[in-house]
Amino acid sequence: MRSSDADSGCLVTRYILHGHPLPGTGYVHYAPTRQHSTASLTQSQTRCIYIFTMPKDLPRLPCAGANLRRAARAVSQLYEEALSGSGLRATQFTLLQTLQIAGALSQGELGRVLCIDSTTLSRTLRPLVKNGWIAGRQGTDKRERLVSLTAAGKEKLELVTPSWKRAQRRFNRAVGGDSVELGEQLRRLASALS
Repeated sequence: MRSSDADSGCLVTRYILHGHPLPGTGYVHYAPTRQHSTASLTQSQTRCIYIFTMPKDLPRLPCAGANLRRAARAVSQLYEEALSGSGLRATQFTLLQTLQIAGALSQGELGRVLCIDSTTLSRTLRPLVKNGWIAGRQGTDKRERLVSLTAAGKEKLELVTPSWKRAQRRFNRAVGGDSVELGEQLRRLASALS
């Protein structure tokens, strides 16, 4: 983020980095340099660069929901990064994986298993159907629609699973403890609150 510093006549550039703040301020001041100046700066102005460093360990938030959402965002980013270039988002991979494990499910059952509302589920299923990775068919009840993994979906899942496994290993290292127990605790939490 750039902002003009009227008091010093400097153009201030702030970068967010991981590291530890310097005692007192948390900023590092680099000597002004003219090599990075732009046409909009006058001769008397110099460029000052301040770098603010964020500690690697994030503070504990007082709200359990906020801590879980923050952790969920970080974990989602980990899996999205691992699956980038595969043609699947992490949420779509989860749907394919769930259908591989459970077999054909109604959209309602799939939504309940994953705690996803019907609108979000429909939006997530749409590209999977379009790409031929899942198929829908009528259930025993005419109002019920079952979704299942297709042969192409199984192939796609098999192709992308090594990338998912790399993310899974990285997650397990980050957890540092028993990731299976953590998964079980999260499952119980979702069950209790859904």
